[in-house]
Amino acid sequence: MNPATVAEAETPEAATELPWLRLDIKLFYVNAAKFTISFATGLTSYFLYESGPVWPLLVVSGISALMTLRDLWRWLFTRYRVTPERVERRTGLLVREERHVQRDRIRSVSSSAKLRHRLVKLRVVHIGSGEGKHFSPAFKLDALSKDMAARLRRELIPRDAEAPAEREVVIARLRWVWFWYNIFHFWAILAGVLFLVSLYFTLQTFAVDLIDVIAGLIHWANLGLWRTIGAAVAITFVLGYFSLALDFAAKHWNFELVRTTSGEDGTELRTRQGLFTTKTVHREDRRIRGVHLHEPLLWRWIRLTETKVITTGLNASLNESANILPRTPRHDALHAASFVFPDGHRPLAAPLLRHPVGAFRRRLYWATYGPAIVAGLLAWLGATGVVPRSWWPLPLLLLPLTWALAWVAYRTLGHALVGPYLVVRSGAAGRSTTVLRTRAVIGWRLRQTVFQRAGGRLTVGIPTAAGERYYRAIDVSTPQALAFVAGADPELAHEFLSGTGTPPAASHFAPRSAAP
Repeated sequence: MNPATVAEAETPEAATELPWLRLDIKLFYVNAAKFTISFATGLTSYFLYESGPVWPLLVVSGISALMTLRDLWRWLFTRYRVTPERVERRTGLLVREERHVQRDRIRSVSSSAKLRHRLVKLRVVHIGSGEGKHFSPAFKLDALSKDMAARLRRELIPRDAEAPAEREVVIARLRWVWFWYNIFHFWAILAGVLFLVSLYFTLQTFAVDLIDVIAGLIHWANLGLWRTIGAAVAITFVLGYFSLALDFAAKHWNFELVRTTSGEDGTELRTRQGLFTTKTVHREDRRIRGVHLHEPLLWRWIRLTETKVITTGLNASLNESANILPRTPRHDALHAASFVFPDGHRPLAAPLLRHPVGAFRRRLYWATYGPAIVAGLLAWLGATGVVPRSWWPLPLLLLPLTWALAWVAYRTLGHALVGPYLVVRSGAAGRSTTVLRTRAVIGWRLRQTVFQRAGGRLTVGIPTAAGERYYRAIDVSTPQALAFVAGADPELAHEFLSGTGTPPAASHFAPRSAAP
């Protein structure tokens, strides 16, 4: 690594003598140029359109100036170095901060580049340790040259020096039909409103009043009140879809999901994407523990799903890098998931065991009690004169819908063991299917509520060091729970059966060593 490589430091004494390296100053030059252009545009607008407000451009100029000063400050007071034991970074002047990550704790090294980085061939390097958002010692280096970023990743995630050249198998590429799947939803109207607001202030800079323009069009078209409202809603939706399409294109342009192979134990899933901000995420096979499919109810009707990998080094609940595909048809998700399981097993294609009928009764009770309680509350408020008396039956009109959701929630429940994988599925409004390697399970938690105990059911909790850290098989029968745990962890099942012959009534947590 230039100017001082890790190989030059073979002893702890030598490591302490390694020089601290600077970030690349080119980013400061790019922001300085951006500030100059925006400020010159603001002055030009002021002299050409004295009657119109120019404060939006002045605000942009101010933001550009702050970004330029921030980058200069970061360049002046940020240093980093890589020693044989750890990666270190120092920042700040008045408030000095020092952070380091032990090299054996590093779980991921990814890179990204906004447009301003790409103009001068810079990258932002993200060094992750796979821990929580607020307690992680990981950090990023913004910005390094493209070559330095590549060398840093090779240093921190080493490969076999004698390995053959890297080979790639393309699993999925961006398809234009994916735009339709990812932009059509109700919140498009909010995106349309935000688009119109930003357009209004932009045109104000050039002495054009968007409200006057729209009022003139309404008067010219002579649509009337209701047709005008309908046209406004329709146009707002169209603009929202347009802005969402632009956002999707900016994030997923040139999207590729590939499997790379570089020698023994050198395989990984890699995504590359982005138009203005490019992002490359590496997910090593030896850290991948499973896959997670999420299908909200409305998506399920048109067979769409989101696909994530369950892996150490990337927290699925905090980091979008766990996504290996955007919203896609289910058959595309299953095809991509098949590459997560290179051993030939197809756990997502296996039939799942149904949970006992008592699980449906439990959901049906809740689906009935909810509207009934709200109706009783409205009846009491109506008797006291707070609300009209005629309101109390309204919640009961929701009973057919809640009963239908209860049936959907029950039909969603399922679990299975497929070779070295366990599968759990649950959810009504959003169905989640999780496939996890059995060796990634670090413990089991069997939990029964009073109502579950009466019906002979329990919930199997599955802690793991990857993904969302905890998954559940909900409302399984006692024999199903024993068979599930016995198939995945025979030693623990023997502990259950060696005493009383039945599992504990409330809960039990038996830790295991984490998977390598």
